[in-house]
Amino acid sequence: MNRPRRTDPGRRERILDAALDLIARDGSAGVTYRSVAEAADVPMGSMTYHFPTRDDMLLAEDRSTSSASEAPCAA
Repeated sequence: MNRPRRTDPGRRERILDAALDLIARDGSAGVTYRSVAEAADVPMGSMTYHFPTRDDMLLAEDRSTSSASEAPCAA
């Protein structure tokens, strides 16, 4: 019997949010795959699926933060 595939469309964003929180608290040098997975409440396999390396995760977080700060504000 095949098990249905679990979907979690917000998982990638949750990982990035957790990474941002941990970077703010511990600095980027203190952020690990394991600490982000635990904070985001995701399995380690999801970490490597979305971000093959720790550097990929940090770069994606930086890009996410940069694009959010460049978005025009509604006044």
